[in-house]
Amino acid sequence: MTRQSHRSVAPALLVVAGVLAVLIVTGGQPRGVMQAGLISRAAPAIFTAHAAKSDKPRVLLFSATPATLPASGGAVKLRALVENATSCRFAAAQKLRSLPHSIDCASGRASFTVHFAANHGASRRTYAFSLELSGKHGKLKAPTVAVREAAVRPPGTSSLSSGGGAPQVTTQPASETVAVGATASFTAAASGTPSPSVEWVVSTDGGGTWNLVLGASSSTYSFTATAADSGEEFEAIFWNNSSAATSSPATLTIGIPPQVTTQPSSVTVAAGNSASITAAASGTPAPSVQWQVSSDGGNTWGTIAGATSTTYSFTTSWQENGYQYRAVFANAVGSASTAAAALTLTDQTSSNWSGYVATGGTFSAVTGSWTVPAVTSCSSPSYSADWIGIDGESSTTVEQAGSESDCLGGSPSYDAWYELYGDNAFHGGNEVELSKSTYPVNPGDSMTASVSVIGDAWTLTISNSTESWSSITRVSWSTPAQSSAEWIAERPTTGMSLPSLANFGTVAFTGAGATDASASGPISDFTFAPVEMLASPTDMLASPSQLDQTGADFTDTWDASS
Repeated sequence: MTRQSHRSVAPALLVVAGVLAVLIVTGGQPRGVMQAGLISRAAPAIFTAHAAKSDKPRVLLFSATPATLPASGGAVKLRALVENATSCRFAAAQKLRSLPHSIDCASGRASFTVHFAANHGASRRTYAFSLELSGKHGKLKAPTVAVREAAVRPPGTSSLSSGGGAPQVTTQPASETVAVGATASFTAAASGTPSPSVEWVVSTDGGGTWNLVLGASSSTYSFTATAADSGEEFEAIFWNNSSAATSSPATLTIGIPPQVTTQPSSVTVAAGNSASITAAASGTPAPSVQWQVSSDGGNTWGTIAGATSTTYSFTTSWQENGYQYRAVFANAVGSASTAAAALTLTDQTSSNWSGYVATGGTFSAVTGSWTVPAVTSCSSPSYSADWIGIDGESSTTVEQAGSESDCLGGSPSYDAWYELYGDNAFHGGNEVELSKSTYPVNPGDSMTASVSVIGDAWTLTISNSTESWSSITRVSWSTPAQSSAEWIAERPTTGMSLPSLANFGTVAFTGAGATDASASGPISDFTFAPVEMLASPTDMLASPSQLDQTGADFTDTWDASS
């Protein structure tokens, strides 16, 4: 059904002796229909009258719904649509507590609800309602409308149904949101014998008053929405020669598609740190947001689970370097995507570590192998250590095992060791150096180490396959946070200061992996970050290479001693 203006003169519903009538008042000549008559038939009776333009009060609509009440009582709503009237007086032929009642109707509309108690008698009641208009140029009485009880309660019974042929709404119209220029559509349905007719009514004041929509006499009412229609309510009125029934109201919201008001900005952070990206959009209704990520330069996009706030914050991992992020805003009438924001990651920096750190889990095992580097330039004391371990990135303990390559007394010195840093009950929390005679270490030796924990039981293992020895240490300790895993070339502290870093050249780590509560695999399976060793913001001491294709191998290269 194509929509016509809600604000045109509308037909008026009249219920007379249980029959729903439609009163159409026009400003021109009658349009070939019977004049001044009430047609009693299953379809609505039509009454037409010639009305010359006048300043006198006149009635465009006077209705009482429903036209039939059950014996259990209920509410009847009186509605009036008038012209040239300042006061509308509703009254009833019977004595009712709430009537007569006068209402200001200078706006052209008036409504009033009358409540009825249950009928406990044996006689069926009929209520006749009248409407009197008062205006500057006179008064007018509208035709009487009537409401009847469909049945009474016979003695000895609890209740009776209200006439099987009366309309019963079977499909209620649903509220909807559409954009300006889109089609709004409301559908309702009702049963009844004979099959009920239908008219749609609209309210622009939150259900206070209702107007008939001309021509809207199908079960589905569709029209092209405008901005002015937002907030309007629609009801379907079904009737036959038995009674009438009104649907529940459905509200139309005119939506505005999302429009991006804040674009996300590209961000640069050190790998492993937190990054935050923010975007915003307007729209009616308020749009939802979903962040997406692209790993191929924006060619394809994937949804980020749980990223449904205007600010997306996350802990970065090196493999996300170069990723792009965008927000998609959506509501009932459209969607809009932001521009892409790029993530650029830099290496983490440390004054004493160089290598890789994995975070974001509760780590229970770490493993790795390396080749002992040969130190050179031993004219002065300098130190270096290569190790694998758990904790230390953001916690106060470190559980580690490794080898050391130092310059002492003008000569290279090599050894193996393990440490539970922070466990004062175990060797004062200091490094435990293995006997050089029992556990010899030389440049080029192949070292493998692992650190693992089950409950509070820690196992630290270090092996030298070149020299054919292995050392296993077991310790009970409940303090560690297990919040990180590391594969590191270190400038170890001597006393309370950092010494010169021994020139170890390059050390190669292989088979670097870890286990946390959800995964077990190479470094690349975790949230990881490379770490550069700096003496100052511009003085590099050592730095790692990128991970190879296995995600488990890398080299670490010496750059300067201090």
